[in-house]
Amino acid sequence: MKKLLVLLMTGLFLSGCAVYKQLTPEPGLSPQEQGFLELKAKDKNLVLKKEKKYYIAFPAPAEKNFYLVLKITDKDKIQTSLTAKLDKESIPGDKIKDNAYDPKTMSVYPVTSADSVYYWLIEGVPQEMALQLEYRYVPQWRFKWENRHAELRQAFRQNVVDHNIYRTIGVTFHFEGFDFKKVTDSVSNHLAELKKAYAELMDIESIFPPSILNSKDQAYQDFVILKKQFEAEIAFQGDYLFALDFFRIEIETRGDHVAFMDHVNDFLSYFRQKDRLIANVVQEAQTLLTNRLNLAVAFFDIRLKEKNDATPLDKEYYRTAEIRKTDSLWMLAGTPISESYSAFFRFVTSFDDRGTGLIAAREETAKINAAVVQDTALPADDYFASVRAKAAAVAVPEKLGQEFGKYAGFICTGKLNAAIDLFRADVNRAQSQYALADSLVRQVNAFRAQKDHSSALGILKQNLSLTFLVDKYRSLDRISVEEQARTVRASLANAAWGGAETGLFKLNRDKNFIDMPKIAALKEQTVSDLEDSLYIKVDLVTRQRVDAFCEEQWKTLDNVDSLYTDSVFLPVHDITFSSGSKTALVQRKEKLVAHLAKLKENEFPEKAIKLLYDEFLKNPDDSGVLKARAVVVHGAHYKGTDRDIAMRVAECNPKSAKLISKPTVYRRVFALPTTDKRQGKNLYFVRLNINIDSEAKFPVYDINIKLPKEVAQNAAAAQWYEKLMMNNKLLKNEGRFTISAPTAASNWECQITPVQMVKDKGNYLDIYFYHNSFKAFALSVMAQKPIIKKN
Repeated sequence: MKKLLVLLMTGLFLSGCAVYKQLTPEPGLSPQEQGFLELKAKDKNLVLKKEKKYYIAFPAPAEKNFYLVLKITDKDKIQTSLTAKLDKESIPGDKIKDNAYDPKTMSVYPVTSADSVYYWLIEGVPQEMALQLEYRYVPQWRFKWENRHAELRQAFRQNVVDHNIYRTIGVTFHFEGFDFKKVTDSVSNHLAELKKAYAELMDIESIFPPSILNSKDQAYQDFVILKKQFEAEIAFQGDYLFALDFFRIEIETRGDHVAFMDHVNDFLSYFRQKDRLIANVVQEAQTLLTNRLNLAVAFFDIRLKEKNDATPLDKEYYRTAEIRKTDSLWMLAGTPISESYSAFFRFVTSFDDRGTGLIAAREETAKINAAVVQDTALPADDYFASVRAKAAAVAVPEKLGQEFGKYAGFICTGKLNAAIDLFRADVNRAQSQYALADSLVRQVNAFRAQKDHSSALGILKQNLSLTFLVDKYRSLDRISVEEQARTVRASLANAAWGGAETGLFKLNRDKNFIDMPKIAALKEQTVSDLEDSLYIKVDLVTRQRVDAFCEEQWKTLDNVDSLYTDSVFLPVHDITFSSGSKTALVQRKEKLVAHLAKLKENEFPEKAIKLLYDEFLKNPDDSGVLKARAVVVHGAHYKGTDRDIAMRVAECNPKSAKLISKPTVYRRVFALPTTDKRQGKNLYFVRLNINIDSEAKFPVYDINIKLPKEVAQNAAAAQWYEKLMMNNKLLKNEGRFTISAPTAASNWECQITPVQMVKDKGNYLDIYFYHNSFKAFALSVMAQKPIIKKN
């Protein structure tokens, strides 16, 4: 049914698409470039019948970028289009755009060698009529040139400007009363139109075939001539506008020397490109530039005469940045700099550079001096030699001499020279003081090396005027305390406890200080701090030793009890020094011993229990028995109150009952050997405390025990357990009371039923069994109300 529907729909579609009939002209069509050819059928016009559809197959051109041009009589009476595809002579492809300049009588279609054939379609024939048609294959560039060259030539003629003004600039024309805006706007508009038309030329050139380049083709030759005319005129108008901009700025800034200087970058750009201009234009610009720069000298000289201080020239007021650029401007302009401007330029740049240099030198010197004052460290032997070298390296500017001519007499010049003299004197004085300090510091340091602080201080007291030097050594009293403290700290760092205590005794009793009232507080505090450091260090090293011991020994599984008698839990040194009373010494020592006891009785066993228990749970088969026993031993030494630790110890102690308080919930417990045969049969034991809340006065439960396969797999042949005890009473498989044998079908689960419990009290179930192994067995135990079974 579906196939039939598809065929029906396809038939309806094809029936709605009428077939185009092919018209075959004689002679055949030629795709060669030539003039218009009339399309006939043996010297007769082709005939179109009313309401019929036709197509003519036009061959593709040999090259790309061609037009198929059609002249059609009575074009308005029929509907035509061109396509590169016509399936089954009835389904045309996409229509190709008609680019005709005169669409009433002509069609112009872009065609290319990429397709093999084009179909010109005819439809909408109102009545029988003769087809009068001429066709032509023509390169697109040629067709566009043929249709546009007259307009392009007209555009060129209309936008050519007068060259006379440009050619006579500086000769007979000097811009008096010249309307720059009017001329510039006019030239700019003409230039824009030229560039617009030139862009159309470039579009035509872009589709030139390689064969046409440099050929004798007349159309091509005409194109080249017009293109050169455009390029020459565009270049001229650009140069004309470029020149006008310079002269406009010069005229607009006449009488305003600051504004003129503000355009120095424009002038630099102008003269960098002077080669694009004709000689008379360049010469006129050079003349005007020379005159304006020389006039600027007189203007800025007035401002310089008024300056009455040594500060650098204000950049805005004196336009120093712009003046500096005029040196390059003279060079680019290609004219010799005048003597007056040269003197002016040298003075402005020299005064500015030396004024700025003086400020920089002052700042650098102040920085050096401040660094000396701020550096409170005791100076090395070569400290002031380095300071002297830095101070000597500061560049002191030279004064402005008579070589600056009239400018040497300006007030600002005198002020700057006086400031330079004053600064040079300060520099020389500082150099002398630093030279003396360089000598003294070597003597002082020599006495310091011998620990003769008194002689060192005697030298300094004779030169108290060198405050920058003396101030550096006011810490000698502090240094004495700190050196002794360093000795003690070094002993502490090397765990030389006896040496540390000897140094503490010496510092505590030392009275040899220059300013005892001032240094007393520091000394007492230092002794107190070192004493604390001694106790803390002994405690820390002892603790580190204990930590290392714990980290190494928590894995010990044999002879665990001996760990707690190790000397590691004693202080590494018996301290005898105390800056306080004997009672204080005893109290501090007792505090340290108490801290070690905490490590031994709390932290070490707690850490070992946690780690061993986690290792035990992770892999009970890996020395599980020994790990569990080690946990129990550590638990015996544990004095802490952490219930989680106590729980872990109980889980590993087979003698500790494992609580079962929830019915129907399996609880994992471990059966551990109570004997110690590493090879052979061992007796295993686990104790359970069944205490489940119940409303019954005499509660009864089934107890289900999931056993490891290796324990239960022979239960069908032999009883798997040695004995089962409930509240110290032996449980026997007799009467209503049964102890089922675990099987593979029951997933190795044994059931004890029914088991009478004592209400609201612990009910202890002891499980004993032998097994030829030495490992921890995981059992899952669950208590539930008895399930009534049918016989």
